[in-house]
Amino acid sequence: MNASADTDATPKLVTLREATKLVEQISGYRPHRAAIYRWRTAGVSGVKLRCLWAVGGYHTTEAWIRDFFEQVTRAKNGEAVAPTATNTDAALRAERELSKAGI
Repeated sequence: MNASADTDATPKLVTLREATKLVEQISGYRPHRAAIYRWRTAGVSGVKLRCLWAVGGYHTTEAWIRDFFEQVTRAKNGEAVAPTATNTDAALRAERELSKAGI
């Protein structure tokens, strides 16, 4: 198996500060970085942004941000939100890669 193929399949982790740029690309609006930190800690409508602690700070991915938006939308529409909905295959791959790297 080619090592670069494994790397390509792993989502890129970004700092929460860098996540503001991803949110802008997705929504057209760049939130203050404090908003991203609140999404991780307090959440919105009972949904928290999935993050991992790595290399001295919390990190997230574009896929986790999109999943967060989808889950918040469901919650605001009165639909049930599954607490394990953020455990996507990509997220699990990222966790395995970080674990292998000792992070």
